[in-house]
Amino acid sequence: SRTLVSQAESLRRSVALIKLRHGTADQAQALVERALTRITEVGWMGACAEFNDRHGPFIDRDLYLFGLNREGVYTVMGKHPEWVGHNIAEIDLIPSSISNELVGHAQHISSIGKGWVEYDGPGIDNPHGLRKMAYVVAIDEDTFLGCGFLKQSTAIA
Repeated sequence: SRTLVSQAESLRRSVALIKLRHGTADQAQALVERALTRITEVGWMGACAEFNDRHGPFIDRDLYLFGLNREGVYTVMGKHPEWVGHNIAEIDLIPSSISNELVGHAQHISSIGKGWVEYDGPGIDNPHGLRKMAYVVAIDEDTFLGCGFLKQSTAIA
């Protein structure tokens, strides 16, 4: 039994060192929930400054927050803060089919409060899109906030 206990402890230590290269659905949702808490603590403007900080606490591997208003203008974009204030349709990296799909689905979900959106997200290796899902919440009647993750990814570092 001591050998089994030792092997189990060794396995526990080994598994603890494994870090997923990509975020998961639970982690995306948790990041949005943490962001909502931060908004109540420091207000929308203060929280947006943190959300848009590439090196801040709201970036985790490939997980980052994005926020758009109903017209498709970025209010938050953790991965590309330079996009804030620009319409998603103006971003060359994002094909119009992807921007229309994301904004349409997110508007619908945020109109009911919160939920999951499935869409094609642009990727450097695949500009036509990688299947993604995002957890989206309504901030107010004009703005929604979300965090997406690669749907098919299970790679480890």
